[in-house]
Order: sequence, then structure tokens, then C-alpha cells
Amino acid sequence: MTDMFVSKQFTFAAAHSLYGHKKCGGVHGHTYTLEITLKGEIPNKSAYVDKWMVHDFEKINSTVNIIIKKYDHTNLNDFMEYPTSEVILMRLFDDFVDLDEGFADMIYEMKLWESPTSYAKFYPNL
Repeated sequence: MTDMFVSKQFTFAAAHSLYGHKKCGGVHGHTYTLEITLKGEIPNKSAYVDKWMVHDFEKINSTVNIIIKKYDHTNLNDFMEYPTSEVILMRLFDDFVDLDEGFADMIYEMKLWESPTSYAKFYPNL
């Protein structure tokens, strides 16, 4: 068996404030980018099967969008006490577990960018 990984990115816009933080204490917004990587297996490296895929991108899209809609164009402080990138990422994973534990079990890596140069990364099933 050979491991194969597929990734898909999603964006959503949301506001938050980090009370007591020098720079981020006031309400401000970000366009977040969430990247989810799922892990699967290829039965035999030399036996490629037509139309075979690790995970269907459309299924990934429909599952993730259910969660993303909940937070898009909201104030994240309404959902989390101190919504740092790390806390948001953990909440997103918990939402996947609540929605579809089988999907959550397939997640190898999750990344959440709050800017083009800053992100949190999480390996939930290692």
C-alpha cells in the first residue's frame, strides 16, 4: 500500500477581536483560507485504475462548505471566547467530528491562514 494525499482550499471572511492583545484587540476582519489534506491509500503503485481517486473533491467540497457557512461573514467571538487561528482551527475540526466522524478520521492535516504569511497547522490523527 502507498499513501496518497489530496488537498483542497476554502476561503471565508470573518471578524474577530483578541481582547487585551496590543495589535488585535479591536474588532477587525480576515479572509481566512482553510486547507484540508486527506490521506488515503493506493492498493498497488503499479496498478492504476481508471477513475480511481483517494477522495472525491466534490464530496470534500460539500462536507467542508457545510461547516464554512456557519462562520462566513460572522464575528467569531460569537462562537469562541478567544478566536486565535489555533482556536478557530480546533473548532473547525471539532465541527467536522460532529458532522461526520468518518470524514474527520480521514483528515491528515488542516491549515488555517489568517493572512498570506501566517497560518496555524494541525495534524488531528497523528
